Amino acid sequence: MQAETKPQIASRHLWLYFGLSCSGSWSLCAVFYLQGVEWGSPASRFLGILYTVCPCVAALIVQGPVRKRPILQPFGLRAGSKIWVWLPLASLLPLGIAMLTLMLSALLPSLEVAWTTEAWVALNSGSVPAEKRTEFLEAIRAMPVHPGVAQSIQAVLVGLTINAALCLFEELGWRGFLYQQPATPRYQFARVGLLWGLWHVPLVLYGHLYPQNPWPGAALIFLATLAQSVILDVLRRSSGSIVPVVVFRGTLMAMMPIIGLASPIPTAPRGLIGGGTDLHTGITGAPGIAATALIGALLVIYVKRQASKSRPASAPSTL
Repeated sequence: MQAETKPQIASRHLWLYFGLSCSGSWSLCAVFYLQGVEWGSPASRFLGILYTVCPCVAALIVQGPVRKRPILQPFGLRAGSKIWVWLPLASLLPLGIAMLTLMLSALLPSLEVAWTTEAWVALNSGSVPAEKRTEFLEAIRAMPVHPGVAQSIQAVLVGLTINAALCLFEELGWRGFLYQQPATPRYQFARVGLLWGLWHVPLVLYGHLYPQNPWPGAALIFLATLAQSVILDVLRRSSGSIVPVVVFRGTLMAMMPIIGLASPIPTAPRGLIGGGTDLHTGITGAPGIAATALIGALLVIYVKRQASKSRPASAPSTL
């Protein structure tokens, strides 16, 4: 009996999805820009949320009215037994990326990593109003652990809840709808990663992630999305669900300001990394992208080794 094959989407449907996603998100970006909304304002944060809804809407339109296909199972909205194996890893991988990012950043002479509480205070106390600074310093120095450790625990909780819900909109398209495409499985992460990066470009030029260097950042974002796509591909395929995907992305998003986001504003919080520009600071800077790529490569090697161990040994030949 022939195994049932998974329905694949035609190229026209794939590009229709991508066109709808980009036209919706990019139009929102243009409207906010023409209205004079500055990046970093509350309105720009609202734009960031709306921007991620468009891939979800596009996926639902193409999958439902256009293709007339079911949504729940093909999009990975299910909770199989494998999810509970990959969920803890999805929460812990961003912590590993963050630590490796700090280690690589420490190798750059232009960057300063706040390994101690006092170094962290020196980097971040400027963001606290002068009248509250004494109280802030006392609270930080009374903490039993480094501020970065306490914030990382909070990031895991946020990644499992609020941020995961926010990332679900976007991932229903990228790792939901697009994982029905008839691409070579080995390179599917690259195709999705490049499309995902291109979708980000107008938001990056607006000021997202690289406010100091938007044009070089628009090129660097492709490396960031490709590096993350390796890990997201493994989580999606190994678990059969997008739940670990959104947990990983939600936790990584929560870790970004903790590690450090470069800002032209002198009083902005610096996180754990000081100095440099947004091109080599934090998880979306050069050290962070390198750390993400290295963690992704190790994850791929681990999965392949586990798969080879699970294969039954071939029977010995007989004469």
